[in-house]
Amino acid sequence: MIPRSIPNSSSRRLHSINPGPGNSHVPDFCTNLIGVRKRRPGLIEARQRRRRKCRMVRRIYKPAQYGAETPWHQDEAYWNPDVYLNSVSVWMPLDAATVESGCMQFIPGSHKEDLRWHRHIDNDPLIHGLMTDDVDPRQAVACPLAPGGATFHNYRTLHHTAPNTTDNPRRAYILVCSGPAKEAR
Repeated sequence: MIPRSIPNSSSRRLHSINPGPGNSHVPDFCTNLIGVRKRRPGLIEARQRRRRKCRMVRRIYKPAQYGAETPWHQDEAYWNPDVYLNSVSVWMPLDAATVESGCMQFIPGSHKEDLRWHRHIDNDPLIHGLMTDDVDPRQAVACPLAPGGATFHNYRTLHHTAPNTTDNPRRAYILVCSGPAKEAR
């Protein structure tokens, strides 16, 4: 994997991934993101003992004029209820993420609350997605971002994305990293 710098509109530099042929090592990127460096083997072993890991890397594509939303949910609802995974999710749009194109929306302070009750979308167990009805969308804060920007949220943060009502597709990259797991109390 070859990190490269790309100037953005405010002349700061951000780093993107250019996998290229023979360089598509997403786990290496995840490892570097959470602070482990390949050139320092002692540090790698110490960090691995603490069991930090990249849980998921995913690309999202919302076609233009696509009417589906990603319903309100907490990421923790997808995981083993007997373990706290201490995870953080990074959501990075590859195209402009506006309210109209379905940018991320969050409920402030929800990361400090308990896990809400979730159900399958449309109450269909064949649908992998989960949702909660226990949310007041009037509290939501939309987070529009330029391409390459990013949001970071806790595994208990209530969030969703609205449908893409624009004439342009909206792509995003999601990375979920976990710290050491703890048994539930």
